[in-house]
Amino acid sequence: MPEGHSVHRTANKLAELFLDSKVKISSPQGRFAEQASLVSGRKLVESSAIGKQLFLGFDNKLTIRVHLGIYGKWNFYEVSLSRAPDIWGQVRARFGSNSASADLRGPTVCEVVDSTEVLSVIKRLGPDPLRADPSGKEALRFVRKVKASTVPIGSLLMNQAVISGIGNVYRAELLFRAGVSPHRLGSKVSEQTLLAVWDDAVKLMKIGVKT
Repeated sequence: MPEGHSVHRTANKLAELFLDSKVKISSPQGRFAEQASLVSGRKLVESSAIGKQLFLGFDNKLTIRVHLGIYGKWNFYEVSLSRAPDIWGQVRARFGSNSASADLRGPTVCEVVDSTEVLSVIKRLGPDPLRADPSGKEALRFVRKVKASTVPIGSLLMNQAVISGIGNVYRAELLFRAGVSPHRLGSKVSEQTLLAVWDDAVKLMKIGVKT
């Protein structure tokens, strides 16, 4: 399953290709056809990620929410929709403008939601190390969630309600670099260590977005 850094990278790529453009959206597979019609031809005004969740906001106040899950994948083509490659495989959604196109295959979630539903999803998510946190509030929210739990830290780092975007690779690397056993209970990990884990996650995931 893609980790948070790759979803943020995808959000950046979609913004680069489509932001402030009117985007035609279809569903060659058919499963997303009815919902695609709600936003097709509208201007994309936001492309953002929180953890493993991707949000594409349009100028009619509706948003496409995508969670790739295990099998989901994006393909990007820097050619207009009229010149995009022929459809192959099961394409849940095809996006296109006068200068670019993209295909989405196999996501666990691909749905159109309103602002209330977006907020409902966001409220369920833990803090994301890749989101700006100038006041440090999100770092402290992460610390509080871990310290309040008797679940092993290795499991907590994979819990998207505790911290968003971490998967197996980052979990293993962060705990190794911090010298913390994945079996240590969250409540037994010091605040200083947890803040160091958070700061390391910010650093490593930013590198991941770039590479």
